Amino acid sequence: MRMRLTTFFAAALATASSVAMVSAQEAQRPNVLLILADDLGYSDIGAYGGEISTPNMDALAADGMMFTNFYTQASCAPTRAMLMSGLDNHLVGVGQQSPIPIHVEMRPGYEAKLNHRIATMPELLQDAGYRTIMAGKWHLGSEPSRQPHKRGFDESLAILEAGSAHFNQKQMGVLQGYGFTFLENGKPVELPEDFYTTTYFTDYLINTIGEGGEEPFFAYAAYTSPHWPVQAPDSFLEAQRGNYDAGYDVIANQRLDRQRELGLAPQSDEPRRFMDGHRPWDTLTDEKKAFSARKMEAYAAMVANLDHEIGRLIDHLKSTDQYDNTFIMVLSDNGAEGVARGRPDWIAAQNFDNSLENVGRKNSFIEMGPEWAQVSSTPFRSVKYTAFEGGNHVPAIAHFPKNIAPGRTDAIATVRDLLPTFLELAGTGHPGIKFKERDIFPISGSSMVPHLFGEDDTIHDDDAAFGWELNLFSSLRKGDWKLAFVPAVSDQFQLFDLSSPEGEWKDRMEENPDKAREMMRLWKAFVKSNNVEVDDQLRPASARR
Repeated sequence: MRMRLTTFFAAALATASSVAMVSAQEAQRPNVLLILADDLGYSDIGAYGGEISTPNMDALAADGMMFTNFYTQASCAPTRAMLMSGLDNHLVGVGQQSPIPIHVEMRPGYEAKLNHRIATMPELLQDAGYRTIMAGKWHLGSEPSRQPHKRGFDESLAILEAGSAHFNQKQMGVLQGYGFTFLENGKPVELPEDFYTTTYFTDYLINTIGEGGEEPFFAYAAYTSPHWPVQAPDSFLEAQRGNYDAGYDVIANQRLDRQRELGLAPQSDEPRRFMDGHRPWDTLTDEKKAFSARKMEAYAAMVANLDHEIGRLIDHLKSTDQYDNTFIMVLSDNGAEGVARGRPDWIAAQNFDNSLENVGRKNSFIEMGPEWAQVSSTPFRSVKYTAFEGGNHVPAIAHFPKNIAPGRTDAIATVRDLLPTFLELAGTGHPGIKFKERDIFPISGSSMVPHLFGEDDTIHDDDAAFGWELNLFSSLRKGDWKLAFVPAVSDQFQLFDLSSPEGEWKDRMEENPDKAREMMRLWKAFVKSNNVEVDDQLRPASARR
């Protein structure tokens, strides 16, 4: 029978894994530090098989719980909506990534901004007596009433849009005609000349967390790294020189071999498979090889820098005696970015220098490219935005000294589970359907605390099904079975056995008709429960996209 904690302050907790737990008399409400990377691929962290030096995240994984089945949404804003609400993104206003054209009929739930039918994570923790702090990417609405300081954060330094250049480049945003807005507690910020996103956000968090106080803190480090454009400080760029000259085919298989050794990928002698349109490294000219390798060097430099800044946060907590009582959660918001954006005219018009020698520096504007993104997604198929595992199966680490036994879990968890987890750690609960005189949705996520603290083998019931839909791409997982609709691959749903070496490369719909019918019934239930717009074939409807 499933056991659940009624409060973090209950009696001393006996655990199946023999973790030494603090007693009720010694317990304090823990601080919570949530670290969200932007477009970090599953295998980019060393602990997940990557070659990039990430000692700080690796140390958290070694001393904490490393998830192998953690899911977000397949893109930035929908994931953040789920994180903040504990609900599916279609219910809370972010059924799609970007607003639809104003002349098209708006479907409720698809406004592309977080609605007010929820109590947000910081609002609930603030109400429970936590000091709430944020630094980084918001991407959930730019109107004053939807900004972080109006949605529960006591202190916030936020970029409102999808991202920005990582250095101080006032003349541009990340998309044509698309500026970026930095606000501190709702007021415009003048960026310093030596600005670099990841360092700037870390400085703010360190200064705002300070020495600690009577109130526990909830700190949300919403980094924009390693989101494109790939840019990093020179010292981090230089450290990566030559590391990717062997090419993406070789690096991908090296990662896959390490993952097999670590038990993170099915045992097989098959090499890494890539999506259709993959250009084998050996077919590239020497010039294209050099340019491609340089782009991955810049991406790797961003990941190494991100790890360095996470290390600075951890060092601050240790130096101020706050580390042992801080629950740390690290994850990515979705899979690696694989869109080939090329070099549109507007970049050239802004006088960017995308020469080989300048890739990754302040006045360059480059993305990593689809092949390297698939390296980041190893061992999964595809990348961000899609319904394949490479879209939303992400690295995730939970760390809490003396409370979480070091190890690895293959229990399925989702970003919706973070809100109820943090509430349980805070010794409070969700208010249900009413919060501060407004009607809200009850949450659908489950607390991970019993599992992390060794009281339960799972997080969700064995028969639980998990669904996702975004911009036509749709999927549903139950156990090792997965249903997926990927428009670029097929005009019908496909069925995959994730436990097999073939994974998402072999459609099993025809050979397993009973399982296919069961999964389609579950998909229909997910659609009805979460405001997902579909056509009469139960496929995502495209009329309003």
